[in-house]
Amino acid sequence: MTPNMNPRSLLIALTLLALGAPAVATTYLNEVLSDAPASYWRLGDTGSPAVDHIAARNGVYSGGVTPGAPGMVGDSNTATSFNGTTGKIDVPFNAALNTNAFTIEAWANVAGGSGLFRSPVTSRDGSNINDDRGYILYAAADNTWQFWTGPGVAAWDILPGPAVVIGQNTHLVGTFTPTSGPDANGTLTGTKSFYVNGMLASTATQRYEANQVQPFRIGAGATEGAGAFHMNGSVDEVAYYNTALNANAVADHYGASKGNLFFAAFNNPGGVGLGSDASKLVNAGQTGAFPTPTNPDSVLVLGGSGSGGQVFIAPVSGADLTKPFTISTQAFYVNPADAPPVEQNKYFGLVALQRQGTAATDPQRRGGVFAQFQQFTTGTGRFRFGFQTDSPDASSDAFLVPVSVDIVTGFSATGNFNLDWNFTGLEDSDLMIFTASQGTSSFGIQTSILAFRNALSLPARDSFDLMLAEVRANPTSMNIGFLSTAAVTEGYRFLAISGSAIPEPASASLLVLGAMGLLARRRKVA
Repeated sequence: MTPNMNPRSLLIALTLLALGAPAVATTYLNEVLSDAPASYWRLGDTGSPAVDHIAARNGVYSGGVTPGAPGMVGDSNTATSFNGTTGKIDVPFNAALNTNAFTIEAWANVAGGSGLFRSPVTSRDGSNINDDRGYILYAAADNTWQFWTGPGVAAWDILPGPAVVIGQNTHLVGTFTPTSGPDANGTLTGTKSFYVNGMLASTATQRYEANQVQPFRIGAGATEGAGAFHMNGSVDEVAYYNTALNANAVADHYGASKGNLFFAAFNNPGGVGLGSDASKLVNAGQTGAFPTPTNPDSVLVLGGSGSGGQVFIAPVSGADLTKPFTISTQAFYVNPADAPPVEQNKYFGLVALQRQGTAATDPQRRGGVFAQFQQFTTGTGRFRFGFQTDSPDASSDAFLVPVSVDIVTGFSATGNFNLDWNFTGLEDSDLMIFTASQGTSSFGIQTSILAFRNALSLPARDSFDLMLAEVRANPTSMNIGFLSTAAVTEGYRFLAISGSAIPEPASASLLVLGAMGLLARRRKVA
């Protein structure tokens, strides 16, 4: 979109916020159970044993293991921390944890240990260096995530993953599906995949032979002995499946960990398997030509001539969006050189409070509110709340930006931006809070729905009122999606809608632009 500033935009109160993460719903447990794990250790125990909630294959704590660490999936269940030198949990050998087809899943938070191999989960037999068997998840010595399988001969087959981020909760999933074998040595060949935080990190045809005697170990490796490759940090929600989960299931597990009511991950370059909700992606109504969605390198890229983007039709059927909810995505410049030095038609954004309809002209074209963040090469950035009317004529008050602030600092034009748009509800006094974060930098912009509405000029205000009335009557009819511009192509890694409580700001300083000075009251969330 190419918004034009409205003079009335100065009559509004803004708040810049440094926000924490919102609380999320408890849905991860149900997602895991729906895929029938053979064993599942939630690791919220108060001490030994580590309870297997499926088949009573309980584990024994030993060494430097401390229960009660912060959990990683947004519920009250805790995790277990390991001291990096002696801590481990051992589950006695069981063939049901070493099947030919399998998935191993865990959450890990690495506290340190650069230059060392640290294993959150291992089931291997490396007692004979010429006959390595089993599987391993590693934070490797080079501080990358890796998924190893032993082929029953010397050396290991390794799938690489992204860099380990110290102190970050990370979702790890390794899968193997045999396609041939076993050969004379007992080795299987098949499709091996490694997912990190819901995204496919790598896949290849590799080899595997199951561990046939050694225990299953959490928090350390080298299960053929007393322990080595100890985890320095926490491990949570370890699950083993005797089938290979597909990309949709993995994306749904990761999405559920965030309390998501809807999650679409763009993790398949072929355009299929994009997360269970990605099939709802359609072109948005716009004044120019439609952008063309592509899916290289595990992302969705939007670009093309005209203002618009992509929306999801009725993405959260049955959800109560009159309660607090959050829309999230991760965006980045496909080419970092596209980052502008000054204000240009280049930005990242999300669309919501938009009536259904995808045509470029009336009667099916629909208006809606958009939130956008633009990072300049100078190190400053701009936040905006804007409105696109349902008028087909872009010159007649079709694009308005009644809320805008461009004093934020601390962001780089390279790397990912996490964007979160929080709604405390859909009533006049409810708030819209749009935040961007990158590394340790996090800033936001806030307004109430009523203050936003009152800052619009006519006839845009009439269009907003009509749109909001329809959305309030049926919140699940709301379009939610991305923006795209003519001047740049943007990359997006996922889109999520979460049911969540809205956090109180850690700090806030009020910027009053003009004389209106509206300060929306915050709705208390039970």
